[in-house]
Amino acid sequence: MRIARLTGGLIVAGTLVFASGCATTEQIEELRALAQQAQQAADQAQAAAAAAQSAADSASSKADSALSAANDANNCCRRNTEKMERMFEKAMQK
Repeated sequence: MRIARLTGGLIVAGTLVFASGCATTEQIEELRALAQQAQQAADQAQAAAAAAQSAADSASSKADSALSAANDANNCCRRNTEKMERMFEKAMQK
């Protein structure tokens, strides 16, 4: 949102300055400062997006590991249940 405001302000200011036909050094410096602010905001947004993507990738990897561990535990539980049922059946036959 901040980037859009800065970019919009830069476009409006640039249009007004150049439409008037005369751009003073001060006006050009103001436009340059606005452009630098917009670039800095864009760079910060890109860095934040990269950090968020990295965190999301890490979370996804951990979730996959947790799912795998849960599936392994569930399979072990099923095998133990089957084994206990067989033992119980053998005990009842005696």
